Amino acid sequence: KVTVHGKRPLLGIICSTPPHLMTKEDKEKGVEIKGLAVDVGLSKQEAEKAVSIGDRITVDSEQLMLLGNRIASPALDDRCGAAALILAVKAVHDKLKNCKVMLQLSSQEEVGGSGARTAAYTADADVAIVVDVGFGLDPHCDKTEVNELSKGPSPTLDRNLMLELVQIAKDNEIPYQHDVMSGRTGTNADVINISRGGVKTALLSIPERNMHTQVEVIDLADVENTAKLIAEYILKKEAELDA
Repeated sequence: KVTVHGKRPLLGIICSTPPHLMTKEDKEKGVEIKGLAVDVGLSKQEAEKAVSIGDRITVDSEQLMLLGNRIASPALDDRCGAAALILAVKAVHDKLKNCKVMLQLSSQEEVGGSGARTAAYTADADVAIVVDVGFGLDPHCDKTEVNELSKGPSPTLDRNLMLELVQIAKDNEIPYQHDVMSGRTGTNADVINISRGGVKTALLSIPERNMHTQVEVIDLADVENTAKLIAEYILKKEAELDA
């Protein structure tokens, strides 16, 4: 089930050839994009009036509450990061006198990070904490390459900032995990880190299963603990400036 975003939104269904009518070769390989068709219930003439070449198609999917504190939803990467940042700012907004905190919710991270790149240049911050998702453990993953859901975020990148976040997590009994990043992270941290003359940057990764699907899975507790860690970091900086 999809929505075709033409001159008006059109409900569509991706067509499927029954396996009984497939050739042996077709059964043994996946369908390529050029082999997919979407039925919008219109005649050829009607469809050509309503839909243009290049119009986007999005898969329809709803958020689902799972057992415990977990949810499945499209675009948790990276809406859950935005949620963590908003929660963190809400927790500290009436407690700051000295720290200047800027909240950045940018677009286009998956296609080059242009939103974060321009916002970071404008902000000219001393320190940046980026929140994104990381790979969550499932039965098909190597345990050494992923983190577990429900066990907190993982701080990485700038060593001193990472160690400070880890210590804050320990002091405040906030669960956290270790992660290893080599080179590019594939997140907005890559462009924020090199903005202007460079920005000291940490990345907090929220464990997520089924990344880049319509049924991404996270634990809401990981989002809340990410927010707590950021809030405690900000309050620590506020106390240092107030001393």
